[in-house]
Amino acid sequence: NPTANLFEKEDILRLRRNLKEGAVLVVDEAFMDFLENQEEHTLIPQIGANLWVVRSLTKFFSLAGLRIGYLVAPPQIISDFEIKTPPWRINSLAEQASLVALFDEDFIREMPKKISKERKKFFQHLKRLSYLEPFPSVVNFFLVKISHPDLNSMKLKNLLLSRGFLIRDASTFSGLSEKYIRLAVRRQEENLALVRELRKIFQEETVV
Repeated sequence: NPTANLFEKEDILRLRRNLKEGAVLVVDEAFMDFLENQEEHTLIPQIGANLWVVRSLTKFFSLAGLRIGYLVAPPQIISDFEIKTPPWRINSLAEQASLVALFDEDFIREMPKKISKERKKFFQHLKRLSYLEPFPSVVNFFLVKISHPDLNSMKLKNLLLSRGFLIRDASTFSGLSEKYIRLAVRRQEENLALVRELRKIFQEETVV
């Protein structure tokens, strides 16, 4: 995030092998659930004293308001954290929602396939639009560069918001500028509706 790129497992393991003594490499796999072949990329089987993995339920299961995630680390590390963390870390609603989500096997199995299918279609539609350059993605969103001379991320966000679409202004990410946005991959009809509005905006002679 926000590039939607995937780091190769071997590159991360190379970093691990070069850590100083006592250092820990924490790998954020918040979007790993969106990959069809996540078993080939996850580092959970490689966890150890100097490699931990954090996962999120908020992205894949759309539980953003509940702020739910978890750490995968050696048993002794987890025990140490248990001693030092507050006893009431999540509320009962968040706990129940998480359990329901984690036991929804059909959703977990089918959603990566659906996202992958719609992502490929959405990417092709975005590539055909003037003034937008989408970057390849392996998850449920695209980083997109704006090349329109009169538009930046905030202006485009406000124009789309007035038409019923909310996009992410990516200018706040370190290393990016006001020429970058992030677009989510949603249902086909929603993706196409957004593409139509973008096409209308770019066809206007003057952008306010």
